[in-house]
This record gives sequence, structure tokens and C-alpha cells, in this order.
Amino acid sequence: MNSLAPKNRPLVTVIIPCYNHERYIEACVDSVYQQDYDNQQVIVIDDGSRDSSPEILTELAEKYGFDLLIQKNRGLATTLNTAIGMAKGKYFCTMGSDDIMLREKTTLQVFYMESHSDIAVCGGNVEYIDGESVRLPRHEKKLPERTLNFDELFTSEKLGIAAPTAMFRTDVLRDLNGFDTTSKLEDLPMWLRLTDKGYKVGAIDDFVLQYRKHESNTYKNLELMVDAITDAYSPYKHHDSYEMVMQKFIISMFLKASKSDSSLAWQLFKKIKPAYYNTKLVRAFMRLSSTLIKKHILHSRGSK
Repeated sequence: MNSLAPKNRPLVTVIIPCYNHERYIEACVDSVYQQDYDNQQVIVIDDGSRDSSPEILTELAEKYGFDLLIQKNRGLATTLNTAIGMAKGKYFCTMGSDDIMLREKTTLQVFYMESHSDIAVCGGNVEYIDGESVRLPRHEKKLPERTLNFDELFTSEKLGIAAPTAMFRTDVLRDLNGFDTTSKLEDLPMWLRLTDKGYKVGAIDDFVLQYRKHESNTYKNLELMVDAITDAYSPYKHHDSYEMVMQKFIISMFLKASKSDSSLAWQLFKKIKPAYYNTKLVRAFMRLSSTLIKKHILHSRGSK
């Protein structure tokens, strides 16, 4: 593995925003302190948790000595911007408070960033685990090392990076005035703003983090995702590929909604232009039919 001599290891700020993750926050924090990289500033901000997360974090702060801020709920983007103001590191890492860093994450990403001065943020591959920390390898893909400019990211010519794996140059985040507090997503609007300004996104081919899949994951709220991603794309309506990008996105969400939300699925289908009809629509209608049949059967049983 590539590595840096201790004297050449720049300070890395790691921010963990926590919200109602009492089951997972201790394992998350422990994973940061189990890194094989020893020059870190750790900031944990509890964003108005209603469970026992603040109490657990207070004990962990006494154990590890990290910076702890407990605040009323302000939202993820605002919380991350608060951390940017507190950050002392050359690099700035974000992660979910239910996720787990793999031991070499920071070392691998710092080496990559130090070797690629044109990259403003880099990510890596993720392992998937469930709520009980059981590995879910069937969900995993080992994506190759790559760099992305705006067009490659906007059109999905190349796959982007997983938000919990991101390592930013702190000065770039400040140059962009932090995260967009008007958006319900913190990652896609940032990737687009960053690359639109000429910066590049990079990804290494190593697995660097365990991402926890459970019922409260934001991506499972399809209606929120549709609205947030539509808003993220809207500033780029002038782009030649805007219509194609939006139609591909609507079709992909129609396919997902057809399995669990027939009402949203029909709303999305009405937005698909005939010129973009493809085989995904057939799959979606098969799913939608199955979903409606199941609902009808359950309704019939319930009315007896």
C-alpha cells in the first residue's frame, strides 16, 4: 500500500454529523480512531437527536477528546457548514453517523489527493452492511479509479462517488461557500457546483467505508429524492444534455417507484416523453402491475 512518512501527513478534519443514531454512533466514532492515520481533527455535531445519542457522544468525547457540539436541529448542510468553519485540516472528510470507516481509508485518500493536485474531492468504493452490521456483498461493486469533469458527472458518462466516502480540499469548500442549505441533498448539488466551476472529482478503486443500509436511509424516500435531484439539476437547464439527463432520471425513478409507490410512479410516467421510451418502461409496468395486484388482493382480504 502507498503511504506517507509521518512528517508528511497533512492534518485531516473528520466531521460526523449525528441525528438519532444511538444504535450506531459508537461503532462509527470508534472506526475513526482505529484509522492507521494519526493526524486527525475529529468534529462530531449532534443535530438535535431525540434519542440517547447526545449522552453517548458526551461519554465518547471524554474518552477520545474530540470536538463535540450539541445543537438544535439545523439540517445536514448547515451542520456541515458549521464544521467547515471549525476545520483546521488541509482535507475535510464527511461520513454518516451510522457508517464505519475501514482502517486504511484516510491514508489511501490522502496519498491520492497529495498525488493529484487537480482533484478537489475524492471518494472510494463502499462495502454494504445492514442494521445488524452483517455484510451485504451482493450489493457491492468494485468500481475502477477514475476522474470526472462536469459533463461526465452531469450526463452520468462516468459514475460519481459515494457521499460518505468524500474527502475534500478544505480550501475548495470555503471557495464554494460551503454546502447548499436550500437543498435536501448535500452531495449532488456540491458535485455539480464544484465541477461546474472547473474542479475535478476523483475516485480510488479501494473499498474505504462500510455503508449501512436500513429503513431510514434518505434514498428510500423516493418523493424527496425526485424533488431534491430535480432541484439540483435545474440550474443547468442551459446545458445541451439537460433534457436527456432529466428524462433518464425520471425513467430510473419511475422504475423504482413502480415497485413501492404506484401514485408517484404514475406522476413520473406522465413526464416521460415518447422519444425516450425504452425497455425499462416495460420492466416498470410489469412491477407496477404486480404491485397493484398485490394491493387489490390485500384490500379484498381486508374487506371480508
